[in-house]
Amino acid sequence: MSYLTPAMTVAALMRMREFEGEMRDTFSRFGLALAENTGRRNIIMSQAQENFFAQELAREHQVVVDGSTGEADIMLPDLERELECKISSGSGRYRRFSLQTDYVTLTRKGELDFLFVLADPAFREFAVLHFERLTPDDFHPPSPGARQKARMRKERAMDRCNVLWGEVLCRNDGHIERLKERRRELDEQWTTRLLHLGERIIAAENAPRRLTTLGKELERERLAMMDRSEELTTKLDHWRNAPKQFGFVLSPLEDA
Repeated sequence: MSYLTPAMTVAALMRMREFEGEMRDTFSRFGLALAENTGRRNIIMSQAQENFFAQELAREHQVVVDGSTGEADIMLPDLERELECKISSGSGRYRRFSLQTDYVTLTRKGELDFLFVLADPAFREFAVLHFERLTPDDFHPPSPGARQKARMRKERAMDRCNVLWGEVLCRNDGHIERLKERRRELDEQWTTRLLHLGERIIAAENAPRRLTTLGKELERERLAMMDRSEELTTKLDHWRNAPKQFGFVLSPLEDA
């Protein structure tokens, strides 16, 4: 069971949202827009994340908040755990989140826990993911120019994720369900078409030429249906065997 709970998470997020609102007002008084650059905003919010979650954890555990270079953001001596805190607002039109860490630190530590807070640009909707006991094998080696930032292998690490707020969706499952539905629709279309052609064939039993034409039409449609069915089967096999891809659904705190 996770040492972080949904109740702790909601309390910490409430304080983070309050703090962000205060910072937004302060920036506005000086003619600045805090949310104009979510990356800079999240740098300001990172210390708030560490401290507010640490305060919640301290209700039940021994907690040390260091924050110095090379040290974990939150240390839990009684659990012998070290917790790295990360905050992200995603990127791109569809807000894709790449969960990253400093590869050098993780390699030196060997194993770390991670707390990712995912926030929308308005800082009103969130997903909170708590990963336990991740190792360098759970991350891609940094690419050249990535400044030692390593992307998480979500297909490996997600089985050690406690979703404390929001939702995690496996995109593979969504694709598989849609393809299954398309195959069910195809089967229904084929059944309806067979019945229709069967009625026409019965009606043309005394017209040999018409029967020949209908027989050819039936064979053409049977082959076309087989091709479409094989195409759907190929796509289903692909998504069943492909590495799992994940998406995140952010939820407002008003749902708490």
